[in-house]
Amino acid sequence: MTELKTTMDIFKLLDHSNCRDCGEKTCLAFESLYTLVAGFGRMFEKIAGRHGGK
Repeated sequence: MTELKTTMDIFKLLDHSNCRDCGEKTCLAFESLYTLVAGFGRMFEKIAGRHGGK
């Protein structure tokens, strides 16, 4: 599986049809939202790890 290192790596996986099935107006908007949410998830995991998962 390819490692996704940048937001454009994720964007390249989308079909660029702007179909709005995800609820966003464009594929780029969806990708941006996904990246933001994933970033918060990784940040939370790091913080929880530092504090014993509490």
